[in-house]
Amino acid sequence: MAKLSERTARQTIAMMRSIASHKPITPFHLMAADEMERLLNEVLEYRKANNERTKFKHMGESAGVAQKTDDHQAT
Repeated sequence: MAKLSERTARQTIAMMRSIASHKPITPFHLMAADEMERLLNEVLEYRKANNERTKFKHMGESAGVAQKTDDHQAT
């Protein structure tokens, strides 16, 4: 499954809010927009946390490779 871009999600939420604000006001669309916004925020927080973990993991691997290279050159 392809990742949903933040821009696409925000445009969809704005569309839902627009539908909800016209007469007759549709509470379903407003509630759906609120729920979509909460889910988007959760996804963005998850992606940020996952990127942080991945970054630190790669930094650790880089340090390990550098250490192996230093050890190899010293012998």
